[in-house]
Amino acid sequence: LLVSARSQCPQMLLISIARNELDIPKSLFAMTVPIHLNKMQKSDMKSFIRSLFCEPGMIDKNMRVDGDVADCIYECTKGCPLFTERVVFWAMRKKIIELDESRNRVVINSTLNGDPIGRLRGLLPAQLNEEILEVLNNLPHQEMDALKVACCLGTMFRIERFEALKYEGFYESLLAVIASHGIFDKIDVEHYKWKHIAVFEAVESIIISNERIEIHGRIADALNPLTVDHVEGDAQFARHYSMAERWKEAYSQYMEAGKKAERNLDFLGALSLYKQAESCLKQMEGQPSLE
Repeated sequence: LLVSARSQCPQMLLISIARNELDIPKSLFAMTVPIHLNKMQKSDMKSFIRSLFCEPGMIDKNMRVDGDVADCIYECTKGCPLFTERVVFWAMRKKIIELDESRNRVVINSTLNGDPIGRLRGLLPAQLNEEILEVLNNLPHQEMDALKVACCLGTMFRIERFEALKYEGFYESLLAVIASHGIFDKIDVEHYKWKHIAVFEAVESIIISNERIEIHGRIADALNPLTVDHVEGDAQFARHYSMAERWKEAYSQYMEAGKKAERNLDFLGALSLYKQAESCLKQMEGQPSLE
């Protein structure tokens, strides 16, 4: 289509949307203009929502958007344009937000029970899990497993800490998900971060308890003892042991982490870690003396 457009229809404008860079033929590269969508500012949100309520190419500049609507949606999407579009269309289908034609204004549906603003804030994150999972359900089983492991690693993780996971196929599956769906940002060679907390929470919602224990156990076993920053008393490692219900290892790590925090004069942090250690101690069989 691109090649024929150059010779047969030079005035045609073709817009392609992609998460990753498009492979443009060299002969057409000079004719293309890449446009990168950055996060919207809060001040841009009303204009964008208004455009979604109008027919394509027919923006009603007199239409207004209630501040409560813009604030709630921005709070949920953090200014991501494509995610904002999905949120707005979802809220329209659910009749949570609507166009009040008498005032030519986008408002929260006044027939919602209770506090409309509170209801909108309460509904958006929970119900969007279903919307997001519709897309993720089409992933191959191995790639979905990789997402669950990544979810248990946290919102940001460093793959070199978990050397054994690379040999379980996790790393390859993670790269495949990044290439196909762009769910993660690659901060550097080893650091990955979930692009949006809503996707993280959607994946987290489908991990059942027994599966979560098994995954955290795999992560704990995959800890690389040769990693430079793998030292005794790491609160992150303690959490994985605790979530895997391996209370003895978790107790030991939390206690060492608490001592480390004390040495760094972080007494509130140390207290929190000691409380975690106490919880693990209570879970251990035999329950030795708290002394």
